[in-house]
Amino acid sequence: MDPLSITASVAGIVSLGLQITKSLINFYSAYKDQKREVADTVKSLEFLLRRLDTTRNRVDKRHATTKQGDVLDEINNLLQDCNKCVSDLRDEYERFHGNRMLSYPHHRRKLQRREDDVHDVLAQLKLALSQLLQDDVEELLHLVRADHTSTNIRDWLNAPDATVNFNEIHKKRHHNTGLWFVEGLEFTTWLTKPNSFLWLHGFAGCGKSVLSSTAIQSTFQHRQSNPGPRTGLAFFFFTFNDNAKKDASGMLRALILQLSGQLDDDHHIIAQLHESHGKSSPSTAILRDCLRQLVERYDATYVVLDALDESPLDMDRRKDVLDEVVEMRKWATVHLLVTSRDEPDIRDVFRHTIDPTPDEMVCFKNSHIDADITSFVSASLNEDARLRRFNGKYHDQIQQALTKGAKGVYVYTRRLLMLEYRLPNMANLNMID
Repeated sequence: MDPLSITASVAGIVSLGLQITKSLINFYSAYKDQKREVADTVKSLEFLLRRLDTTRNRVDKRHATTKQGDVLDEINNLLQDCNKCVSDLRDEYERFHGNRMLSYPHHRRKLQRREDDVHDVLAQLKLALSQLLQDDVEELLHLVRADHTSTNIRDWLNAPDATVNFNEIHKKRHHNTGLWFVEGLEFTTWLTKPNSFLWLHGFAGCGKSVLSSTAIQSTFQHRQSNPGPRTGLAFFFFTFNDNAKKDASGMLRALILQLSGQLDDDHHIIAQLHESHGKSSPSTAILRDCLRQLVERYDATYVVLDALDESPLDMDRRKDVLDEVVEMRKWATVHLLVTSRDEPDIRDVFRHTIDPTPDEMVCFKNSHIDADITSFVSASLNEDARLRRFNGKYHDQIQQALTKGAKGVYVYTRRLLMLEYRLPNMANLNMID
C-alpha cells in the first residue's frame, strides 16, 4: 500500500467515524439527563468526535512521504483494527435507530460495551496518527541536525543542539495541544506572508515552549507540502539552566549549523568561515554576517526562537539577543516567530524598533490555555490505563478541579496528573481549589 492510499484510508475511517459518532451522540443525548451512565457515554463520544475531527484536519494537511514497507504494514493493521471498532459503533446505531422508546435498562449492558468500543477507537486512532506523523518529527530532526557536516567544523563551531529541547518537549506534548494556534489566522498568515513576524507572549508555565514545538512541526509540514521554493527552517530554545543556550552567540551558532546543513553546496559558507577563523572564536558580528549569507541562499527562511526571556539581563546578554532579533527582522526573506514572557525590555524593543501590528502580537489567553488543559486532562482520563479507572464517577470533578486550579498554568496540571493514584480522593480534589 502506498502512502497516498494510507492517507486515504485514514481519511475514510475518520469520515465514517464522524458520521457514526454524531448519530450516536444524538441518540444517547435523549437519555443523558436521566442516567449518569448515559451521560458518561455521551461525554466519551463527544471526546471521540473532537479527536476524529482533529485527526481529519491533520490528515488533510499532511504531505504523504515515502515510508518503509514494514511501517506501511503496521499502519495498515492499525487502520483495519480501527475500522472494525467504528463498524461496531455503526451497527450499534443501526440496531437502536427507530427504537428510541425502549427502556433504558434494556440498553445498559450494551452502553457499557459501547463505552469500551469508544476507548478502543480512541486508542487505535492515537496509534495510527502517531505512526503517520512520527516520520515528520524524524525527518525534521534529520533536516536540522546537519549530521553530514564535517566533525572538524562542528567541533570548532560548537553550536548548542536545539533539537534536544525540541525532542524533550515533543515527547511530553499532548498532540491536540496548540491546535487553536497553528490552525488560527495569525499563524497561517505568518506562514504565507512575506517577511512575517509573530510575537507570542504569556506568563511563566502557560505552555509557550509546547506551542513553539507545535509551531515548528507545523512549519515543517508546510515546508514539505510546498516543495517549490527553497525553504530553510531553524529554531532555538533559550534555556536559563544551560550556559550555551543563554546568549546571542549560542543562538547564532545553532541557526548557522541548522541552515548550512540544509543547503546542497558542501557547506560552502560555513567552510569559508572555518577557514578564516578556524584558530579563534568568531565574534557575534561575524556570526551574524555568516547567518545573513546563509539566509540569502534561500527563497524563504523560517526562524522560531523560544523563551527569549530566559536569556538573562546581566552582562547585556538579553540586550545582545534582542539586537540580533531586530537585525534578522530586517532581512526580507525571513519569517520570524518569537515567544517570551511579556517583559518590559522585550516589549519596548519590539514596539520601538520592530513596531509589530496588533495581529503580530499574540497574548496567551486563559480560554485557549484552559481548552488545552481540558483536552489534556480529558485525554488522560480516557486513554491512560492508570487513570481510566477513575473515569465516570470522578471524571467531571477531576477535569473541572484541575482546569480551575491550574489557573492557566499548564505545567501545574501535568504535575498533578503524576499523582493519578490520589485523584479519586475527593478531599484531594477539594485541596486543588
